[in-house]
Amino acid sequence: GMMSVWLYYTVLIFCCYQSAAETYDVFEENGKKGLKDEQGHIIIPPKYEALGWSDGSMSVINKVTGYKSNGLWGIIDLEDHHITKATYFSLIPGEGDLLIAVKRSSLSFRLITGCIDTSGKEIIPFAYDGITLHDFRLVVSVKSGTQYKYGLLDVENKTLIPVEHKAIERIGALRYSVKDFEGKCSLFTENGKQLTAFTFDDIHPFKKNHAVIVKDGKQGIIDR
Repeated sequence: GMMSVWLYYTVLIFCCYQSAAETYDVFEENGKKGLKDEQGHIIIPPKYEALGWSDGSMSVINKVTGYKSNGLWGIIDLEDHHITKATYFSLIPGEGDLLIAVKRSSLSFRLITGCIDTSGKEIIPFAYDGITLHDFRLVVSVKSGTQYKYGLLDVENKTLIPVEHKAIERIGALRYSVKDFEGKCSLFTENGKQLTAFTFDDIHPFKKNHAVIVKDGKQGIIDR
């Protein structure tokens, strides 16, 4: 009746995800997930715990997506070929063809974070406790004792700001506030060029081309 038609369309809207021009539909059978193409053909049989990414999102990047098997994630193509084994604790899209992945260290029980591309190739080594990616720059962190140290890399794994700072915060397009372990901030570019000394107590995010700076309880303004 009317109710079931309405429900069907609601479910359809929730299950359809855009990828360029093509739409893919995640469906479920006996508690397992599969994927159908726009014509309703089954392209990945319903045999996975989840399809998409570990943050619950679904997208197809370079004709691949994520799959979950035995509680772990891997990359699968749209013809049900496993591009990687399911070895990752989490797998989420970054930018371009980069995926941020978390796996168990082979040396210890620690979870380590790195980046792979959509072909499964390791691009950023699994050497970090956290990675945040924006505008093709990665703020990475490493736990050292009880403290975290932060640095900045580009997507080719080049170190732009060494991983030895108390905090790194993006405060506008192409600008970062970097804090040392004395708690003082300095302004850096996205290429790791230091523009000021470590003299400020805080640098607020840029609004257009200016940012409020704080030093000894007083405020000032800095340009880019």
